[in-house]
Amino acid sequence: MGGLFLAFCLAVGSEPGKGWPLFAMDTGNGSPELLAELGYSGQSGTLNGNAKAVLEHRKRLQAHGLRMEAVYCGAELTREGLKVDPALSATMAGLAKSGTVIWLYITSKSFMPSDKEGDRMAVEGLKKLALEAAGHQLKVALYPHSDFWVEKASDAIRVAGVVNEPNLGLTLNVCHALNKGEGDQLVELASKAGDRLYLVTVNGAKKGGKAWNELIMPLDQGDLDLGPLLGQLRRQGYKGVIGFQAYGIAGDRKQVHQGTMDAWKRMSGKVH
Repeated sequence: MGGLFLAFCLAVGSEPGKGWPLFAMDTGNGSPELLAELGYSGQSGTLNGNAKAVLEHRKRLQAHGLRMEAVYCGAELTREGLKVDPALSATMAGLAKSGTVIWLYITSKSFMPSDKEGDRMAVEGLKKLALEAAGHQLKVALYPHSDFWVEKASDAIRVAGVVNEPNLGLTLNVCHALNKGEGDQLVELASKAGDRLYLVTVNGAKKGGKAWNELIMPLDQGDLDLGPLLGQLRRQGYKGVIGFQAYGIAGDRKQVHQGTMDAWKRMSGKVH
C-alpha cells in the first residue's frame, strides 16, 4: 500500500486535496520501513555536528523509496554574528540538488527571543549561508522554535524579509505557533509568508492547551481544525511539503503514524 500511495503522491505533486504528500519528522522515531509502508513521502533528519550520519540516514530512506525532506540544524546568534553548525557545509555538499531543505533554528545568549536588535547581526551570516546553499541548489528555511531567538513565525517572516535572498524562507510550525500565541493567526501567517513559505509542520492539538502533550498530538487526536490553514495554502498555491510533528508523542509507533496518515488523507482530501 505504501509504495502505491507514494507513487500517487509523486505523480500529483504537492497539490492539496489530491494526495498532498506528508512526511514525518525524525523526532517521531518512525523507521523508514514503517513510513514507507504507511505512505509517507519521507522523513527529516537532524544534524548534530555529524554530516556522515545525516547522509547515511538519507541512504536508508532512499532504500525504501523515501525522500529526506529536511535537515534540522542549529545556529547561534552572538554579538559577533551567526555561528552555524560546522558540519553544515559538508552536509549541504552531500545533499546538493536533492531538494532537501535546510531547516535552520537560531538560538542566542546575546539576544532575547524575538529581539529585533539581533536582525542586523544575523543578516550577514544568513546571506552567506543562503548563497552557499544556492551553490548546491538548496533552500534554507528558518525554523521558529519556542524560546529561541527566532521563536515565532512572525519573527521568521521578518528576518527572511530583511535578509531578502531568493532561497531563504521559513517554516510554519503549528505547535510552536500555538505555544507562542499565534495559533489563531495561522491563515494570516501563511499568507504573509507567501512564496517564502518552504515548509509547514502539522499535528493534532487541544484547543487552549498549554502543555506540550496537549499541543503535539497525532493528527487523529485533539480538536484543532487545520482546515482553514490548508485551505489558505491551497489558495496561495503552496508548493512546499508538509511534515508531521511528532516530538514527544508516546505510544506505539505504528499506531501513531497510521492514525496520523489516515487523518491526513481525510483532511487533505477535503481541501478545495
